[in-house]
Amino acid sequence: MKLIKAVTCENTAIPAVTNCVFILPIGKRNSSMMSLIAKHVVLLAALFVCGMAHATPVTFVTALPVSTNQILSRFNWQPTFSSDNLTSVQFPFDLDYGLTARWTIFATFHEGFASMNMLSPSGMVQMAHSSGLGDTLLFVRYTMFKHDKAHATFRVAPLAGFFIPSGSSTLQDQNGLLPEQLQTGAGTWSPYIGLTLGSYYNGSGYSGDITYRHNPVENAGITPGDQMRADWQEQWRFYPFKLHQGFPHFGLLSLEENYVHNAQSHLLGAPVPKSTGFFYTQDIIPEYQAMNYMIGFGMRFPVVQDYTSTTSVREKRGLLFVFEYDFSRR
Repeated sequence: MKLIKAVTCENTAIPAVTNCVFILPIGKRNSSMMSLIAKHVVLLAALFVCGMAHATPVTFVTALPVSTNQILSRFNWQPTFSSDNLTSVQFPFDLDYGLTARWTIFATFHEGFASMNMLSPSGMVQMAHSSGLGDTLLFVRYTMFKHDKAHATFRVAPLAGFFIPSGSSTLQDQNGLLPEQLQTGAGTWSPYIGLTLGSYYNGSGYSGDITYRHNPVENAGITPGDQMRADWQEQWRFYPFKLHQGFPHFGLLSLEENYVHNAQSHLLGAPVPKSTGFFYTQDIIPEYQAMNYMIGFGMRFPVVQDYTSTTSVREKRGLLFVFEYDFSRR
């Protein structure tokens, strides 16, 4: 009589495999070498499917896979360069926790630096700059729909939260109020809602989101307009071609697109004419994933930038670096 051993794993995150169960027959001690090899192959496949080789977007965090009781941290370094003498470096830090099989808590802390050349009241070109903490984002995600089958899964999850005004919208220098590009926050508590989805199939996957941030108008400083954002990511595993014993390391290629539409801004409570616009970017990011960490480095390329104002800053190119660490896998 053969014994049955069940190898189970649970990962209810987007878009990893959920509750996958693999049944392995355990033979007698004199089992043949071929059957023993077959059992190890099946076990390795189970570990592979339930592991970390799933879609992990870099330029947006709403679709990050986070399983139950998992604590995931992510460090980002995002320098951008524009054709309008603006240079900025952003350091977003994310800390996420899988509360239950369906509920996930997200926190994003923003830190950065920006500088740009401006005309002073006397007509001279001077450099203005700002730095510090930006607005802090807190939101929760609920996995509303999930569908699983062999080697594949699909998730849909709404999310809701708010931005805490930890940044500033009233930064000034000796010439007065700094432009919107150098302000570090919206100066107001901003509701935040969205919808995200993700899917994984046989070593590749995709994920996406659509989110909306509402910035109530304040009478002080500069209030940026409401922001609608849509992101999409497709990811392929290019290494290893064949599985090997033990937990494998993965080489992944992530192609991501980002669309952002900004509504009308307000200065001291009054609408700013010609302050709307949108942009669309393409990102290429190779990633390396191991048991408890991920490293990615890539490029961002603006595809379309449409602004109603002639003074709007247009991005020329950007870099992306991300380091992700899973504290629950130590």
